[in-house]
Amino acid sequence: MDNNFHPVDSEGRLPASHPVTIGADAEVGDRAILLPGAWVAPGAKVPAGAVVSRRFGPLGDAAGAVDEAASGETGPRVPVRVGPLGRLLGALDVARGAWFLRACERGTRVHAGGRVIVRSVGRIRIGSHAVFLGGMIASSLECGPSGSIEVGNRTIFNYGVALVAECSIRVGDNCQFGSYVRISDVEDGRRAPVVIGDDVWVAHGATIGPGVTVGAGSVISAGSRVTTDVPPYSLAIGNPARSMSLGLRSDRSHVAIASPEGGAQP
Repeated sequence: MDNNFHPVDSEGRLPASHPVTIGADAEVGDRAILLPGAWVAPGAKVPAGAVVSRRFGPLGDAAGAVDEAASGETGPRVPVRVGPLGRLLGALDVARGAWFLRACERGTRVHAGGRVIVRSVGRIRIGSHAVFLGGMIASSLECGPSGSIEVGNRTIFNYGVALVAECSIRVGDNCQFGSYVRISDVEDGRRAPVVIGDDVWVAHGATIGPGVTVGAGSVISAGSRVTTDVPPYSLAIGNPARSMSLGLRSDRSHVAIASPEGGAQP
């Protein structure tokens, strides 16, 4: 993907595209993910399960590769222009957010592209520039009398996402949740807090259960059922989910450029 297809700024604009480039004779392993700005060097081998969001390949593939990767500059950015209609739609999203989330504490410019169901006798706080996308099924936030839900800044929810808290659910900044994701801190009488770190991506239909901590920078694969902790920068996949390291993720500064010889470790 060359962008994230979500309106995330104050005027409801799509994020700028960042080209994705795969060089000649490069190989991309099973379940690998190439995010906006990924650049795979000619002949490089991206291992299974890796997540690439910057330059990936041998040090000698181009002059200045390390500096470029460390700075995050991966290629020309496509300019984004917004007309009056875009501004109007962005304002409508903010107005919907204020209405549907009126029972919640909110940061600035929280967007709702469609209906969000809130059932709360506890505490819900939504961070600034968070986005609830519209769709066929409304997202829902349910919070019991002793429960709390905290959502970080710039976190994005697709349609049909459900958060159910009897004690505590905490979601970090810059997270993305696909459609029909369910997060609950209670199941079969067991209650335990759920913590999701910054920059986590949870794909369509995944379930996260009580007591789970998902480390920063991790990816939860579509349809996975997560019942145990996921370390930072890991890929969780399966039912029940197993985690494998994303230590080769190219946006981590200490491994920004690599010529890997192995794959992700289970």
